Amino acid sequence: MTEHSARPLVVAPTKRELGGLRPGASKAIDAAVVGIGHAAGPALQRLMVQRWPAIVLSLGFGGGLEPMAGTADIVLCTSVHTVDGRYIDLETEALALVLRQAGIEPALDTLLTVNHPLLRRSDKWQARADSGAAVVDMEGFALAEVARDASVPFLAVRVILDEFHEEVPRFVGTIVEDGGNGEWSHSIAALARNPLLFRSMLRLAGQARAARSAMRKIVNATVPTLMQSPEAPA
Repeated sequence: MTEHSARPLVVAPTKRELGGLRPGASKAIDAAVVGIGHAAGPALQRLMVQRWPAIVLSLGFGGGLEPMAGTADIVLCTSVHTVDGRYIDLETEALALVLRQAGIEPALDTLLTVNHPLLRRSDKWQARADSGAAVVDMEGFALAEVARDASVPFLAVRVILDEFHEEVPRFVGTIVEDGGNGEWSHSIAALARNPLLFRSMLRLAGQARAARSAMRKIVNATVPTLMQSPEAPA
């Protein structure tokens, strides 16, 4: 494990967050699902051993912590922080230029990584007050730490799913705890217990469609550049 492969690696917690990329579908770029939360770091470590990429691009949806940001807004992460004060600074200049050339204007801001999804408005308010971050996820710091320790360049882009002022239904936390599996079964069970959740589910479905569309735009803008210059966007 002494030199980098020719291929960049794009990772996301779930398949839907890969922006249309399919693992194993390209000989020029690797794509992989690393799982939600604590599973992501070890998964990336295994991929590092197997593939030793030249660069890692981390994609994913996140909860909004910036009061003025909306669903499908794009955050190019300048750093990733934990609730206990650890942080890793990330390079953004080259990727920001690539996105802007494609007509995408990302916010350059901080990513906060937490251990559990922030479902209540009060939790989001507290996270914002404590960290100043614009977006929150459950994987970013672990992924950045693995890449840093392997001396592999790391980039992170997040698309906002739920907005800062929104309450997220508790069944979403159940889906996250199940590793993103059984989404339909968990949703149906929650709806059976509380039919009033139907309106919230419709809202979440619309937000998910908008976020996926934004993620596809990111992939279409960045992947060709990564394939041409695997060590960093040019």
